[in-house]
Amino acid sequence: MGALAMAIHNDVRAVYEYLTSQVLPGADRPTVTYGQIERETGVPIGEYGGYIGQVLGEISRRCSDRRLAPLTSIFINATDGIPGSGYFVEMAQMLQRGNPARWRIDLGIERWDQRPTPRGFDKDLERWNYRQMIEENQRAVWAQTDWPQSI
Repeated sequence: MGALAMAIHNDVRAVYEYLTSQVLPGADRPTVTYGQIERETGVPIGEYGGYIGQVLGEISRRCSDRRLAPLTSIFINATDGIPGSGYFVEMAQMLQRGNPARWRIDLGIERWDQRPTPRGFDKDLERWNYRQMIEENQRAVWAQTDWPQSI
């Protein structure tokens, strides 16, 4: 495994373990911000959130493959309480993969992964249209009582 792949693997492990051992246990409807993850795990956010997006994308895919709840739905922006645009891109890609874990993925999500971006599509405004999907996926995370030690 190359150095970059090893670093991402280690960061995926660190973030997943932090969430399942520190954030979720005993908390009522917990969420976590990107800044909290960086402070608590040392995993950098990266320019425009790019690196943490790669880490969260890998966590999302691994959770889906293991039929776990969509853990990355509890990652929110501190300013508005909604996941960042990478969450929606990952959900669009999950839909293309057949949505193996059967997470709630609402209609129109595929626009998040289209190139070029559809005319008139504003990611900042569109994020609000998926509030019910986000909340249902977060409830699934909070309801899951048994998380494996690693993914």
